[in-house]
Amino acid sequence: MKKLTLLYILLLTATCFFGCAIKERPLIDDQSLIKDNTSKTQAEIDPIILDVIATDNGVAFERAINQYISLEKLEKQFDFYGLYDAVNDTYDLVYKDRHTVFQLDHTKGEMIGNNAQTIPFTIENEEIKLDSKSIAKLFSIDVDSYDNLRVIRARDDLNPFKKALLSGTAYRDYSKLQAERFQEREVQIVNVAEGFALIIIDGQPYLTSELNLTMIQDELPEQPTNKIQPIVMAWDLYGNKSDQKIDSLVDVVIPKWLSLQDVNGKINDLFRPEYTANVRRQGADLWVLVNNGFDPDMTAQFLANGKARQVFIQSLIDYVKNNGVAGINLDFENMHLKDSDRYVQLAAELHVATVANNIPLSIAVTVPGGSENWSLVYDRPRLGQIAEYITLMAYDQHWENSQTSGPVAGYSWVDKNIQSVLEMVPFEKLVLGLPFYTRVWYERLSEEKANTMKVRSKSVFMDAPRKLIDDNNPVRIWDKEHSLYYFAYFDGDSIVKFWYDDAAAVARKAKLFKKYNLAGIACWSLGFETEDVWQALAEVVRGD
Repeated sequence: MKKLTLLYILLLTATCFFGCAIKERPLIDDQSLIKDNTSKTQAEIDPIILDVIATDNGVAFERAINQYISLEKLEKQFDFYGLYDAVNDTYDLVYKDRHTVFQLDHTKGEMIGNNAQTIPFTIENEEIKLDSKSIAKLFSIDVDSYDNLRVIRARDDLNPFKKALLSGTAYRDYSKLQAERFQEREVQIVNVAEGFALIIIDGQPYLTSELNLTMIQDELPEQPTNKIQPIVMAWDLYGNKSDQKIDSLVDVVIPKWLSLQDVNGKINDLFRPEYTANVRRQGADLWVLVNNGFDPDMTAQFLANGKARQVFIQSLIDYVKNNGVAGINLDFENMHLKDSDRYVQLAAELHVATVANNIPLSIAVTVPGGSENWSLVYDRPRLGQIAEYITLMAYDQHWENSQTSGPVAGYSWVDKNIQSVLEMVPFEKLVLGLPFYTRVWYERLSEEKANTMKVRSKSVFMDAPRKLIDDNNPVRIWDKEHSLYYFAYFDGDSIVKFWYDDAAAVARKAKLFKKYNLAGIACWSLGFETEDVWQALAEVVRGD
């Protein structure tokens, strides 16, 4: 789901608190934890960051003196991206599409930015923590004081608090001495974490259980009369045919030309002028796909090196500008799960450069799944914050090495995964990927294991199943769950099966982008399709 530009963090005015486990929902009730600060003036009191966390014993408040803050904790709450580079002993920080590289001076305990800004730091348990006052200045953060509570927020925050009705007890402090009961009182919600909510009532902050709140739905704004035209993308696996036909429906063609070559950030320089001219003559823009060669170890070393990332980014920007390419599709796949944050950092740093050069950035992701290298590695919410488009590769439900036969992209499977991704990525950024291929399955009895079928498969272009149907007179059954026709026949000692993604089937899945008001569709891949698929898609996209 789309995040607010700014989240809010509670701060206490006491000088020091220690974490206190909370069982179930009650707030802190231990007076020994509250320290007397009446002798201090407001200006003298050091604010304390409060973070609500889950523990083995339930819920706890974790507090630390607001001198040094762990950016690893805060970066996902604020709209910034930070990564320590052990190779070069630097810290890369991206905030509001500005990229600052800080060099660490361990003798002075300072980080010095390429903009000459200095931030004191400390390292605890191999984790970098930065001086909070310097970070507040860097992020233009204000602190609003409310008696015993403080709220941190950015000066440019224009998003109003969400509204709710409160029925139940709310507290003015963590000691629970200042408790009040309310019935259907309209409040403003600042932040909710682990079942607790910070709310504002008549300009004053309170804490309450999330269970005491009922959200008030804002009135929906009037829909614009002129809807944004959906984008239609078409990848091209080969990108080598100078006479490739481009249907008028297609807005963007994305050949798979570029790839990371080594750990130092080098990319190849493949460009085909004749192909590009042909695309432009037919009225489409040309973007370029850049991948990581599906090499997880090389990718890991590359992502860990800030200088290598900058070589990659600058080479990519130079390539786009020198060749008149209109956009970039970042398609890194098969990465180690531990590199998830580093991939987000690459995307954030790349976006700084693409924004500066007015280049749209799209990032390809797989559907959510259990594979660490192919699915869990994608931090979809944060990637969705960064890119102009997230292209969802909604296919390979059953892939080449699957041990069970099945469709490439069954309708219900695609629908379910769109819903899952929409919980992480804004609908107006999500582009639905559609397959222009079918997978043909061959099953035969295993000679090594009882009651087992040996399964193999191959992917074929959209026209291949037509010939199989004509030549083999297969059984034909409508598969309601997948919204596809299933075909099967015997070939020697094998059963041949396929779920046919013909033009009608592709169009049925394309209608899901309309159902969820997505940004558009992307087709994999040009040259795989039958000619009739474009008219079928045009009827969905344009209503032709």
